Amino acid sequence: LMSSHHLDEVETIATHIAFLEDGKLRVSSTLAELRARTREVTMTFRGPAPDVRGIEDFKLLKASETRLTGLLLDTTPRALHRLEELGAEQVEVKELNLKEIFVDFLRDSTPGGR
Repeated sequence: LMSSHHLDEVETIATHIAFLEDGKLRVSSTLAELRARTREVTMTFRGPAPDVRGIEDFKLLKASETRLTGLLLDTTPRALHRLEELGAEQVEVKELNLKEIFVDFLRDSTPGGR
């Protein structure tokens, strides 16, 4: 068992990762599974960006009138298809390191979200 905020070091040593927030276990997974299933997705729309609050396993991080960026916690074809159905003109999918996953996962969603 190891507890650290030095996530670069943790990523080179650990095989299993857990995130705690306010004393509650939020994530418990192998590092490989967590990295395989978590992506940052940025979608750009021709018109106003749609409301994404009801999309399971998608955490909105940033929103503007025509662009949404969020953390996708499930990269199965079903989850990706739900995002494709939103009709984005452009979709960028970024693999994340452990530090990026941690920061995005525990970051507050955009106030008032979309």
